[in-house]
Amino acid sequence: NDTWVIHNNLGAVHLELATQTSGSTQRNHVSTALNHFNISNQKNANVEAQANMGVALAMQNNLWGAHDALTKAASMNPGNTVRQNINGTKGYVEIKVGDYAAALSSLNGAGNTTANSFNKGLTQLLSKDFSRAQSTLEGVISSDRGFVKAHYAAAVAAARQDNENKVIQHLSNAISADSSMKEKAMNDLEFRAYTGTQAFMDLMK
Repeated sequence: NDTWVIHNNLGAVHLELATQTSGSTQRNHVSTALNHFNISNQKNANVEAQANMGVALAMQNNLWGAHDALTKAASMNPGNTVRQNINGTKGYVEIKVGDYAAALSSLNGAGNTTANSFNKGLTQLLSKDFSRAQSTLEGVISSDRGFVKAHYAAAVAAARQDNENKVIQHLSNAISADSSMKEKAMNDLEFRAYTGTQAFMDLMK
């Protein structure tokens, strides 16, 4: 009963365990997962294992390998949910390699998760589309108040638009959620125009 489905499912379990661990334990889970996805694909070429392979390779920071695997998965006529998952991971990989136009295109076809929306906002920020980035990131924050990176990125988008009130508001929320953001903000050149203002100094006390 050694089927492609079983190997894909075993790989998926190891991939899930990898997200909950770190260091060598995580690396072992990812390589075990990849092994199962490869066996699954050898038994029967299938979009699920192919897409999961892309996720595993991205976790290994093999970004172009991940991109190839995901592009191949996208060409295998996936169902709607699998296609959205492929696009979400593909968008993440494209941000990492600096192809922001491709990332936006992929993320527009991804599922409506907070992670995908955050990545879309980040892509807009990196593409210097500051007002859209702020709007997207504020949408993420409204559905997940504790998303520290979204608060911080929204503060950067606000700084790029010279909106001091929003800078202070988002930084304040980021620092409330994670106090290490205070030191990060103090040393971040994105906020250099505000370091002398009373509101910023009050926040850094």
